[in-house]
Amino acid sequence: MIHKTAGGVLFNKELTKVFLIHKIERDEWLLPKGHVENESLVDTAKREIFEETGYQSLIVSPSIVTNSFVMPNKEEKTVVIFSAIAICKKKKTKWIKEEGLDGKWLLVKDAIKIASHEDIKDAIKKSYRQLRAII
Repeated sequence: MIHKTAGGVLFNKELTKVFLIHKIERDEWLLPKGHVENESLVDTAKREIFEETGYQSLIVSPSIVTNSFVMPNKEEKTVVIFSAIAICKKKKTKWIKEEGLDGKWLLVKDAIKIASHEDIKDAIKKSYRQLRAII
């Protein structure tokens, strides 16, 4: 069975900043993403972005990144990342506290520098190019 997750690179409306979540326990800067729960990949991305950042978002399709790999426990995993734009003021969610998350808006170049993994850095770059080409 393939474990599917979806999320997004969340930009402000001006496309000058990216919101990264901070997984406090592991001191990692990540993109909001999570498990598909009987919903489409786009709906999963929107839900996870809201739960982990507090921002409702507009998802821009198609997805910009799909990574598939086998985890140490031999489970196959697919991660699908979309470009997203925040469309409202931040709201507090129970998931931010429950999952030990924090986060902040960073200039695009700073988000690329601080992101904890190369695939996240690449996703930010691809997403920025995608949005700049259509907006």
